[in-house]
Amino acid sequence: MPARLASAMRDEPLPVARAAERLGALAETDVGTTHERADVNTRLSKLRRTIKKVEADASRSDLSARYQRDGELLARHLAEVPRGAASVRLLEYLPDGSTVEREVQLDPRRSPKQQMEWLFHQSKRFTRGLAVANQRLLKLRAEEQELLTGAAAPPTTAQVRPGAPQRRALPYRQYLASAGQRVLVGRGAQANDVLTFKVTLPHHLWLHARGVTGAHVVVPLQKGEEITQALLLDAAHLALHHSDSKGEDRGEVSYTLAKYVRKVKGVAGAVTFTHEKTFWLRVEPERLKRLLAAADDAP
Repeated sequence: MPARLASAMRDEPLPVARAAERLGALAETDVGTTHERADVNTRLSKLRRTIKKVEADASRSDLSARYQRDGELLARHLAEVPRGAASVRLLEYLPDGSTVEREVQLDPRRSPKQQMEWLFHQSKRFTRGLAVANQRLLKLRAEEQELLTGAAAPPTTAQVRPGAPQRRALPYRQYLASAGQRVLVGRGAQANDVLTFKVTLPHHLWLHARGVTGAHVVVPLQKGEEITQALLLDAAHLALHHSDSKGEDRGEVSYTLAKYVRKVKGVAGAVTFTHEKTFWLRVEPERLKRLLAAADDAP
């Protein structure tokens, strides 16, 4: 006799029939759960293919910058550009005061002015496309995390019951940095623990407002990737904003790799960390406003 049927018979004063029904229900639940997880794997596979395509679109920010740079260079030397040329070499002044000769590709069918206008138009087009791709990428990654969280959780009555599944809340908010990178911010003490110790990888960068209560902030860097100054400043602004220093015009922020962060047992959200660096941050209102406008704060 199966173990679950024997257990059911001991608990019920009557009837093998009820025990058999219960065993049948358990079997149906097992089958349903198996099918549900197979469906999750299929959806994850499809979702990740879509994410890969959108990531390719989002990585084209260099094209926008290149078109803008070429357009500005052409605008400064418009009178020097011969009509009908396929390319032209022009002197470019760099921010440090030095100069460099750079080649700009041209369409011989366009006049120099038309070529300049076309370059600026392409720059704006790629900039708009980049913003759309980054917003979509945020939502796709949130959906991926939601599927992964749901697949890892033990099945519950709500999960196997027929009907539309309820959306699972993520333990963090997502923000877009200036170059489109994600910055994750814990939603509360317990959510901080989940973000830092279940979602974050050892090579991700971890930040926190120094000396005050606040959210854990994570920048999901690639392994071996160095953080840029712009991305560090964006993440630090979010660390201060989601702390007791919110509203102050400056504050201290510490950062380290996630592998150096350790949980304090028995206290939700409390951690110790080593190998950190700390700096004073003067809040830039426009930077913070941009970050908050690019938030995906869905539950």
